[in-house]
Amino acid sequence: MLVASRVPTPVQETSLMGGALTPSGSSPAGVKLEVLPAAYDIGAGQAAPVTVKLTNTTGKDMTGVTLALNAPDGWKVSAAPAAKTLKPGESASATFQVTAPANAAAQRSEVTGSYRAAQDGQSITGRAGNFVRPLPAVVATFAPTFDVAAYQDFARQTGTDWVIGSLPTRLALALGQKTPVNVLVTNRSKAAVNGKVDLKMPAGVTLSGDTAYQLAAGQSKTLTFQMEAVAAALPAGRQSALLPVSLSTGNFTDTANAYILPTLTIPRLSKAPVIDGDLADMSAGADGQIGPEDLWWRAKPDSAADASAGFKLGYDDTYLYVGMNVKDELVACNIAPDDIKAQLRSDAIGVTVDPSGDSKDTGTTMQAAAFPCTTDGFGARGFRDADANQGVMEETAPGMQVASRKVDGGYSIEFRLPWAAMPKVPKAGDTIGLNLVMYDGDQADARVGANISQSGLAWASFSWGGKQALPYLWPRVTLGK
Repeated sequence: MLVASRVPTPVQETSLMGGALTPSGSSPAGVKLEVLPAAYDIGAGQAAPVTVKLTNTTGKDMTGVTLALNAPDGWKVSAAPAAKTLKPGESASATFQVTAPANAAAQRSEVTGSYRAAQDGQSITGRAGNFVRPLPAVVATFAPTFDVAAYQDFARQTGTDWVIGSLPTRLALALGQKTPVNVLVTNRSKAAVNGKVDLKMPAGVTLSGDTAYQLAAGQSKTLTFQMEAVAAALPAGRQSALLPVSLSTGNFTDTANAYILPTLTIPRLSKAPVIDGDLADMSAGADGQIGPEDLWWRAKPDSAADASAGFKLGYDDTYLYVGMNVKDELVACNIAPDDIKAQLRSDAIGVTVDPSGDSKDTGTTMQAAAFPCTTDGFGARGFRDADANQGVMEETAPGMQVASRKVDGGYSIEFRLPWAAMPKVPKAGDTIGLNLVMYDGDQADARVGANISQSGLAWASFSWGGKQALPYLWPRVTLGK
């Protein structure tokens, strides 16, 4: 995707060097041409300045230079200046007044700058584009998450505001819990306005709170609503979901992605389970499951027998306990005992824990993982990966234990994760982030150490990154009192 350019570019690019190191059509290589709106957002029906700037970086005069600006049909553009001559190193610029119709759609719209000139008796020309967005008097937007806000700030600082719309903000909605959602409403006009924000929720997601606004000229105000997702929001067979949410004020619309997260209250265990791969003594733990529909990466498993799991969770003052009964028709054991890292390569389980429940990145989490077997046979090997203290568990998480057993139709695996090895020790009643991630590779003759991963499943399964790298998109687990 071409985000911005300082040289003429063809309408359809075929080379990253077009216009820079190679000519763009008849325009010599290296000629500088920029289209510079004073602002990305412009008022519908109001004139806005857009500058076209040309610099002659060749070693010869450019004569009869004219600059022009084209806008979408129905828009108005002020007249172009008279032709002039540019000697090598000289620049010419023209600022055009662009006016979108009062009823123009509030969407990204391209404005195209161009030049025409003569050099050595030959006609040369080039074009370059940029974008503006006509906005109505009242605009409402979802308040972005911290990471999306940083992305938006970067875009504004680099004059590439138009890319902001490619990354909708994220709303993390824990099942059965009301979540505050902020919406910023701005009056861009010179008169007072009032109205209501219209929000469209997917089935199974409800909204409470006053959607009305009253704004003075130029005023902005944040409205706070409560959103709640229930199990009806989940597609069949899924423990989590990503669903679109939208709001509108008149003809302006903003969208967000609602991430529906599993929730679970887990018990304090009166007796610690023995970590031996036998889940019988985990019966008091809270139940959950992961199925073939809970896919976040690559190929969907053939069936629940191919890849799925039931799990148990519990805790005490010293440890978090995880037990999983994994269905897997072919358990791959192609990882050497001294190659314990990068769980995605083969059959493995990951347990991602955010003990604070509000981490912004994985540096303040524990990302435990284990291969259920190695080339030496069954016997789980545990480690940490993608957090701030990576490596085999004996070195990075003293007190951590893992164990596995081969069982009919797959394997069972247990984790004992010490709170003391985590950046924070939660207490009873706290809510933490916790995701369980399955990796499955069905290749019986896999080379030792080969990456054979075929499917990735997770309790909360979204796009690449969400299941592991974004703690605020992990399921919410409350430690029972």
